[in-house]
Amino acid sequence: MPVAEKELMYKIIKSRIQGKTVFFTSYGRLTVDNFQALRKNIREQSGVCFSAKKTLVKRLLNEINVTVPNDILEGPVLLATVDEEPQKLSKTLVDFEKGNNEFNIRGILIEGEVRGKDFVTGLSKLPSREQLLATLLATMKAPITNFVRDLSGIMKNFVVVLNEVKKQKEEK
Repeated sequence: MPVAEKELMYKIIKSRIQGKTVFFTSYGRLTVDNFQALRKNIREQSGVCFSAKKTLVKRLLNEINVTVPNDILEGPVLLATVDEEPQKLSKTLVDFEKGNNEFNIRGILIEGEVRGKDFVTGLSKLPSREQLLATLLATMKAPITNFVRDLSGIMKNFVVVLNEVKKQKEEK
């Protein structure tokens, strides 16, 4: 492959990886249908997947001072990147891996560190950002809700007592 072509590929890979969470996977002998389904699932999570030459990926990772174990970049490598919420993409990849023996998750580059498959599996089990925010909101709202309920109960009891006093006075 000519040097100019490799440099262009290097720039493209760099632009796709820089500042993003990168998942390293191997895809072996995936069928075209399975590969298209995988790409569609990744796109639904606002991710991008692409295959790249391992030597260019290693060169890029060395440039940003990231060491990658050899087993992560072994065999045909498919990279999946996402800007935000890597949890959603990890869940997608783990679910896809369960249904396809030819697809394997190798690791993840997150916040400048390369982690293994166990980290990706653990990440996929975390709740999504929306779920976490909903839980936080419910936790923050609970004391206020209880306070309002208690106040309304006191007022309701006060009205009941006033009505009983009124009835007693009317009977006399």
